[in-house]
Amino acid sequence: MNVPARWPARVVWTCWLLGGLARLIYILVVHPATQHVYSDMQGYIDRATRFAMHAPEGIGDTLYPPGASMLFGALYALDPSWTLAMIVQWLLSLAIMGLVWLIARRVYGPSAAAVALVIATLYFPYLHYASLWLSENGFTALALASVWLLLVAVQSATLRGAALTALAAGVAAGLATAFKNTLLGPLALTGLIYAIHAARHRDRRLLPVTLGVVAGLVLVIAPLSERCTRLNEGRFCLSANNLAMNVLMGHYGEKREFRWIDRERNITMVFTAVESTLRGYTDTVILDFGPYDSARNSALATQWIAEHPVAALSLSLHNAGSLFGARTLWPAAVFRGIDYGAWSQRAFWLLILLPALATLAWRTSAMVRLRADSLPEWLLLAPLLGLIVTVFISIAEVRFRVPFDGLLIVLAAPVWLKAGQVLRGRLLRHSARACELPHASTTSADTARLS
Repeated sequence: MNVPARWPARVVWTCWLLGGLARLIYILVVHPATQHVYSDMQGYIDRATRFAMHAPEGIGDTLYPPGASMLFGALYALDPSWTLAMIVQWLLSLAIMGLVWLIARRVYGPSAAAVALVIATLYFPYLHYASLWLSENGFTALALASVWLLLVAVQSATLRGAALTALAAGVAAGLATAFKNTLLGPLALTGLIYAIHAARHRDRRLLPVTLGVVAGLVLVIAPLSERCTRLNEGRFCLSANNLAMNVLMGHYGEKREFRWIDRERNITMVFTAVESTLRGYTDTVILDFGPYDSARNSALATQWIAEHPVAALSLSLHNAGSLFGARTLWPAAVFRGIDYGAWSQRAFWLLILLPALATLAWRTSAMVRLRADSLPEWLLLAPLLGLIVTVFISIAEVRFRVPFDGLLIVLAAPVWLKAGQVLRGRLLRHSARACELPHASTTSADTARLS
């Protein structure tokens, strides 16, 4: 039968048509971003409109990477109704689907890629974050693009192809850090693991891939760093200036709200870690300096950790655990009394996380021994490990993990493909047995009559 050879293509086209249409309706009609502007979304809109009006930036603008605000601001300048911006968010959500499919196709083949595409199409957080004025949608597309391009580079047949594709991967990773700097830890650990793996196998692509990625990163990070350092009044700043602030918020006891009051600049900023609210914390911390003062934030966090090492370790472990175990999404996705964020988290545990862990368990021996064929799995796992390290030393939110869920979806796909193949085989055998006609039995008398 040639049906098995055709089904991946049919699944892909069905996902593009139905998934694309469902996303368009959700983003423009069911949950338009223009009707959900609050908390962090308000900050992104404010910065975007100021960017569109060419308003001067200040030190407070160093707390977030500028990528999302610049993108939204440029689109707002073209269309003040924000419709164009929502269309671009829709296109980025389609790109995320396509990149999950491309990564899975390169690692596990077309059949597993079709399964991964189905999961990515139905995965609610990818739909939800595309309908909000946040950086997650653009960051997810660029982060996944960097992983796919890196996979292409390390599997390239020529050194020139490896270098050029690695350069593109570095540019994509740099652009991703312009949206969220949570990629820095995953990027560093991925580079380290790749270098160890390639060196073990004396892979001649190690040098061109490394130089290509570094060059691509520098092309983007250099102007980002120049902007952030200048706005930070000459103090070095890579892409944003919120790492020390996040370390303090994640390691200063069971505190909910942090209020920074910079009287010198007449700036007051209030931040609340989402997980602190979900854990039931209520206390408020008032600080007499700005959240962008990395030196004082770091000093205060270091002092508290030194005085409470056990509590600090407990908070770190709690942060790492809540990255995967959070009960629901933020911003909330509640419609007519149903918390779809909570349901999506349960689906994530059952349909994505557990199968992904099963794949890793199956490949553990090859990965531990750093076999040549284990590199793709390492390149899928390394960013997730880097993210765990990042939240261990800072704060955790489930939306930090969501952009990397595409890698877990790819890891989960072979398990669901195998389950489907086993189920299909049993159904075919059952159908074959059902279609068998009972054999007629003849007696000696019947034989005599026939004679």
